[in-house]
Amino acid sequence: MSVISDSQNLREKLVGYRRFFHIHPEIGMKEFETSMYIKEKLVQLGQEYKEYAVTGITVRINGTKGQGKTLLIRADIDALPLQEKNDVPYKSQTNGMMHACGHDTHAAILLGVVEILNARRNEFSGSVLLVFQPGEEGFSGASKMIAEGAVGDIATPTHDAAIALHATPAPVGTIGSKEGHMTSAADQITIRVKGKEDMGVGLTCL
Repeated sequence: MSVISDSQNLREKLVGYRRFFHIHPEIGMKEFETSMYIKEKLVQLGQEYKEYAVTGITVRINGTKGQGKTLLIRADIDALPLQEKNDVPYKSQTNGMMHACGHDTHAAILLGVVEILNARRNEFSGSVLLVFQPGEEGFSGASKMIAEGAVGDIATPTHDAAIALHATPAPVGTIGSKEGHMTSAADQITIRVKGKEDMGVGLTCL
């Protein structure tokens, strides 16, 4: 069987994971129920995990074909402070919070990756470090996990490469990628426009 068929066989399970996360959204650094759910699923899969930055989690899966490089795969797990107006069976049950940026999907996919890699660990060398990161939406969750040693430090990381994905409203089946960085930062620029008289008017672009 191929990895694609493995993924297809996990479809209903992953839909269940995603809908649980969507029903129970939590704001950055307070993803307690989300984190507990992820840890429960990891235990069911026979995986040991480590905790960082209160709600962050890492799992390392070692291949059995010998020493090799380490790939980091990351998913964010926090929701946004928005009211969901969708009328679906799995709509948010938490007033003023919803998964509007796809992190419910990211977390569900990474749980699926854990299951597939664990089942195929005899097919690769090296290891894969899977990171469930809290507080991506403005809470510096990645920095907090790095500060606690989840992935080494900037100078000496514990991995050779890192990847992640982000869901978009693009047509189903469409994937975009590029070499190097992609959607890796949000920058704030403040522009002051001076007329004949400085009215102190500024424009902030995010």
